[in-house]
Amino acid sequence: MKKNSLNTAVLASLAGIAGIANISTAVNLNGDGTGQVLIYPYYTVNAGNQTILSVVNTTNVGKAVKVRFLEGRNSQEVLDFNLFLSHEDVWTAAILATSATSGGNIITFDTSCTLPKFVGQTIPFRSSQYQNDTVVALRGIDRTREGHFEMIEMGTTILGTSFDDDITHLNDDIPSDCPNALVAARNPALMTSTFLRAPTGGLFGNAAVLNVANGTYSNYTATALDNFWGPVTTAQYSASFDVQPSLASVESNSLVFLNGRVISSNWGPSLLGSQTVSGRIDAISALFMSDTLLNEYTTETGFNAASEWVITFPTKRFYVNNTGSALAFPPFSNAYVSGQACESLRFNSWNREERPDSCLINCDDDFSPPVQGAPPSALCFETNVLTFNQAGSVIGANGTSTPSKVLGSILARNITTPAISPASAAGWTEIEMTNDINPATTRPIRRTRPSIGAGHQYTGLPALGFWLVSIENNNATPGVKGFYGGAYDHKHGRRCENLTVAPFGACVNP
Repeated sequence: MKKNSLNTAVLASLAGIAGIANISTAVNLNGDGTGQVLIYPYYTVNAGNQTILSVVNTTNVGKAVKVRFLEGRNSQEVLDFNLFLSHEDVWTAAILATSATSGGNIITFDTSCTLPKFVGQTIPFRSSQYQNDTVVALRGIDRTREGHFEMIEMGTTILGTSFDDDITHLNDDIPSDCPNALVAARNPALMTSTFLRAPTGGLFGNAAVLNVANGTYSNYTATALDNFWGPVTTAQYSASFDVQPSLASVESNSLVFLNGRVISSNWGPSLLGSQTVSGRIDAISALFMSDTLLNEYTTETGFNAASEWVITFPTKRFYVNNTGSALAFPPFSNAYVSGQACESLRFNSWNREERPDSCLINCDDDFSPPVQGAPPSALCFETNVLTFNQAGSVIGANGTSTPSKVLGSILARNITTPAISPASAAGWTEIEMTNDINPATTRPIRRTRPSIGAGHQYTGLPALGFWLVSIENNNATPGVKGFYGGAYDHKHGRRCENLTVAPFGACVNP
């Protein structure tokens, strides 16, 4: 039985009850962790950190995979390449800084074939994609030091072909003939017609933020999307220098598990405004739409504890970049202008004894300190870091903050939890993603555009990420200080509404 067969069987059963005809043609989050697309919500090389990563091919056929790194401000691409995994293969790499002033860099000692080939070489990330930013100070290479990355399967190798043989490892050593394979890989037409079949999934991935000096290692698992390509019967291969495929290449249907039901929606093929990006990107956004985002925090002084939330909007760039307007396409509110595209939010916090922090319930509150020129309680980037009780995480000009304590993020905002009791140094927080609390607006509710036919609209914003906690122990052993870290995925509240097609109310399948 395939690793995702149970997940598919459960969805298929629920889908049958809901009247969905063909589950295999709709993109969905695979709860079992394998898929055709992997999204890793964060990388950093700031504050002495490195990010190490892996991707695993669990199938008995080879894979052609697009690997893409995106900087954190508005997700401009900083490095793309093609990776060729042999059957049951693992590929590993590290993202690091070569100096205090360098950007991000990638290095691998893994011998799986890549195009271009760079085994044992340190490859710097590139700043060329954001050199037209209107803020000159934001065109530097330091912008590549944090962000997120994604991997998209483009096809499976055909067994018995020379390409499949050439990328296969022999005796735990290098693949038999990478150079020959890479000659073929430069020809997309040849790859599609002769060496590759349609994508089939079965990839999973992991990553970790590693700080050698502190001895901390905080790991997380990549989010897996299955049936990304829908019912395609051919490979979707592109050259290594091609920016395609992207998340917007997704087929137009989504399946979202919500309140014991599976909601099936069609989001295409209409365009988003005048953009050439298909509205099908809403199929990906639907999977991540969060009415609320929930997780814990601790800043207990006895442990010198620090908490930082990574909050990444993996599809935001398709709604806020190059719109020719100050407004973004739904569900986002504001286009990327002057180094940021801010979304005003609202948060509620409780300590560990269930007591709410003062004025965080049924009131509009703000991140601290207030920021001139930015909305209150705003997350302004595609990859954000939310700190707790760190007075230094202050947004300055052009949305650049003082580096955060643990991740060294310059894309950070801070929450100060009121000191209503000693226990307020630890608890949990809920971020309301739905209402825009900027007093200058009419407080609209954020929603996706209506799906085709059924009129489904998810509320909130498409988000993923994790809580990273850092703890210190001054008395680990005599004369030795201990450092500890961990990462915990965010939890999500979801809501789907139908306001345009009868019967109105909660989303149902037609």
